[in-house]
Amino acid sequence: MAFYITLDQWDFKVNYSFVDQNLALLRASIANSPDSFIRAINSNEPIIINPFSYAINQPSQTTQHHLAKAEINWWYTQGAKLTLIGGVQLNKRDEFDVRRNAELPIINLDLLTYDYQLEWKHPKWYGLNGLLGAQYFSQNNDNNPGTQTTPYIPNYNTDRVSAFAVESFTFGKNMIEAGLRFDLETNDVRGREINQDIFRDHYTFTNFTGSLGYVRQLSENSTFRTNIGTAWRTPNMEELFSFGQHGFKTTFGLLRFTDTNGKLSTDEVIPLNQSTVHPERGYKFINEFQTHKNGNSHNLTVYSHFIENYVFDRPIGVFGTIRGPMPAFIFDQVDALFFGADYSWKKKWTDKISSVFGASYLWSRNVGDHSSLN
Repeated sequence: MAFYITLDQWDFKVNYSFVDQNLALLRASIANSPDSFIRAINSNEPIIINPFSYAINQPSQTTQHHLAKAEINWWYTQGAKLTLIGGVQLNKRDEFDVRRNAELPIINLDLLTYDYQLEWKHPKWYGLNGLLGAQYFSQNNDNNPGTQTTPYIPNYNTDRVSAFAVESFTFGKNMIEAGLRFDLETNDVRGREINQDIFRDHYTFTNFTGSLGYVRQLSENSTFRTNIGTAWRTPNMEELFSFGQHGFKTTFGLLRFTDTNGKLSTDEVIPLNQSTVHPERGYKFINEFQTHKNGNSHNLTVYSHFIENYVFDRPIGVFGTIRGPMPAFIFDQVDALFFGADYSWKKKWTDKISSVFGASYLWSRNVGDHSSLN
């Protein structure tokens, strides 16, 4: 649902969306014994096939997403405007497993997010076109009681304030663009240890990121772009604190296990300032060539991406749990290198018919161990 209003120098936009889903998981992915787990892995088809029905039984996931967003644009002078964007989103999630008291969810949480952004697209100044902006982001997660399980992720509050600037300068057939961003993020965490004692953690991240790009108009139909920049991302709450079953697998976050000479222990929660966990920091170099002629559009992009402290979930084996064996994963961090290329060809056959062909290639490497990412 959306509404748009335009009044002289003002634009108003309001959007609301609602999604309600009840998603089933493959019943055969849940095993209750080592023998049934082995049979399920080696079987060419699911070992549990029930008669057709519209009913969704356990294991399943129900989710509701409410999203409301408003945007106000004020064109206060020629070529310049102020934009205010505000949004709120409520996510409700329940996950049900095959167990006693199957009517009780094993995960039951409400996630409330606020996002506000103010942008100023300033008038052209000494040949510079660009915008300045500020952003405030807030997120609150609450686990609802009654699951009879240790919460998969803890209760938490995240607040982040950001400021950014993007400027471009055009001369002849060339354009140079630069961007800079500052982020300050605070996190307050409250959760349960394996013995149900309460743990707390509070930590802060700060970061500067930037980018520099160059665009060259090679001809009337062809353009070349190149860009080098840095990126930054803090590990999310699942990557840090996940504990237990989610879907068909068991996962342990970066702060929910210790590794002593290859022996894993999940008996304690590590405070972030006593851990080796760091935010991801990426360095990306992109080159792109575009051409449009006679109803054909070709786009070729080649890039390299080096990410320090890259976060990924790594399989470590099969764990025995109270409800049966499950594949187990841990979140890990490594320095990773990616090389890739994307190609697309769009052909316009008639005014109403067009087609798109694309191909991609990606190569990755764990730089620290000189091995693949697994």
